[in-house]
Amino acid sequence: MQFYTVKSDELAFASKISEMGSEISERKQNTRKVFSSFEMFKNSTTLEVANIVREIPSHLQGKKISILTKKLENRINYSASLPIEYLESKLFDLSRTYFISLSASNCILSTFFQMHPLLKILEQDTVYSEKSKQLLIQHLSLNLLAIKEYRFIKSFIHFLNDLIIVWGLSNIYNYRFRFDRRLELLYFLNIDDIFEDIISCEVIWLSYAVGISPLSKVVSRNLKIRGEMVQNALKKVFYGFMKCNEEYVKECESIEPWLSYKNPSLAREFNFPTSSKVNMPNYQKLHESFWNVLFSKKCSNLKVYLKNFEKTYRDFEEALLVSFIDMSAACFS
Repeated sequence: MQFYTVKSDELAFASKISEMGSEISERKQNTRKVFSSFEMFKNSTTLEVANIVREIPSHLQGKKISILTKKLENRINYSASLPIEYLESKLFDLSRTYFISLSASNCILSTFFQMHPLLKILEQDTVYSEKSKQLLIQHLSLNLLAIKEYRFIKSFIHFLNDLIIVWGLSNIYNYRFRFDRRLELLYFLNIDDIFEDIISCEVIWLSYAVGISPLSKVVSRNLKIRGEMVQNALKKVFYGFMKCNEEYVKECESIEPWLSYKNPSLAREFNFPTSSKVNMPNYQKLHESFWNVLFSKKCSNLKVYLKNFEKTYRDFEEALLVSFIDMSAACFS
């Protein structure tokens, strides 16, 4: 499993920029040009609506939505196949990274909201890329761990997506509002990212973006409130999951040997290390056995946190997409 480490202080700041630039350049070569909501991240104080809708021949409308829906179904099916022990190990590694490698940074969620649009714009090579690059360099000069923190939050969101499916808290039917083919017509909306998973990093960023210009000038107050609710629910679920292993991560580096000893399939399918005999470490169990329910409320509390977050997120995303569709319809009515 991937484990994040922090490089020594003597690592030059220039190497950070070089590493980031190389990765983004590689992405540009391997991906086609995409339209994105990040193109609204402009200097202007009002939203330019003249080009928010693109033309798609009627016989092709809905085709992309169908392809993305199938992709999302495959992603959900993969999550459903994951053993709960795999997610327990992933959570333990995330907690250890947060408390030891990232020193429990309190601003880590803020870093995600600041970094997400900058990195996405750079990937797309638009007229705003150069300005975004300068803003990114400025941000990294203040926080050398910004990219690591950003990747960490993305990894945590990925973990939440898997756990939502394994715990049966949601399904693709709950997100059927994504299947509206009119979403394909929205020039600025990156529906590819929205269909990546149940919980989309882009939509989480948009929960923040609706509260700042230019989006704040055109969306409703109710949508802004819903966006704030998503951010608050994310904070609660993040700190709840991180703290559940806070003491345990100081006792051992990894729980993979114990988990593969208990479930040998983890060694075959996920390359967990094997051992003939391992002492059971302390860690947050995510499966609700009889004894877990009887003696501990931690797992049930985490499930409540995650269930509330998913519902809050889903309500915001639906309201957001409906708002964007109505906005585009009003421009051409």
